[in-house]
Amino acid sequence: KIVKTFKLKTRARRMQTKEKAFFFLSCGGRFIPAAKSVFRTLTRRSAVCKEEGEGHDTMGGDEDAPPQSTDVAEVGEGASSGGKKGRYRREKPWDVDGIDHWKVEPFTKEDNPGGMLDESSFATLFPKYREKYLREVWPSVTRALKEVGVACELNLVEGSMTVRTTRKTFDPYIIIKSRDLIKLLSRSVPAPQALKILQDDVQCDVIKIGGLVRNKERYVKRRQRLIGPNGSTLKAVEMLTACYVLVQGNTGSCM
Repeated sequence: KIVKTFKLKTRARRMQTKEKAFFFLSCGGRFIPAAKSVFRTLTRRSAVCKEEGEGHDTMGGDEDAPPQSTDVAEVGEGASSGGKKGRYRREKPWDVDGIDHWKVEPFTKEDNPGGMLDESSFATLFPKYREKYLREVWPSVTRALKEVGVACELNLVEGSMTVRTTRKTFDPYIIIKSRDLIKLLSRSVPAPQALKILQDDVQCDVIKIGGLVRNKERYVKRRQRLIGPNGSTLKAVEMLTACYVLVQGNTGSCM
């Protein structure tokens, strides 16, 4: 009676194993929680019917039973390959294991042989105490920017740094990277660390933290608490966030 009421002819064929068919037993169009005893009863009944040569009429999910129609066979093939539409899937020649789809290809001169149509420039001011350090590291900054086709200028009279594109500039976004470079240099970031911003996979942000607290003494205490003794708290923040963090004055620089 159980075998007759449970519609297993199509349900069991879609499942590759009896364990999966166990959870998809249906009766009267309603989904019911199948008990283990019912499954054992069906398994024993199918074994008896198989011995009598009638297993394909009762269960319909045996491996030895031949398919009754071509449509059911196609459904089974589709289920094994990932759903009803799995039989329409085709192998993609470009989707192989050796290809890294997340790799960022570098922007080369061959990508933009014509160069830039117009000149773009950015300038920023730096404090007086950074003048001595900038004079020492400016040759290395000039060489790094020259490789990407960007001209730079250090004006000690006005206390400013300027970057501009040239005819050799081929990357349209490198001027934005150069702007971030001089901004980091003005906020006391060391030159070797600041030059990493020219890489495609490195970004930066200068966060203003001076206006978060009105009381000056309270702000200094909270800033020191963020830095920690000998910079230990700031180092822990860098390890947790995988970023370079520098707190200087009223700003915090992150890379």
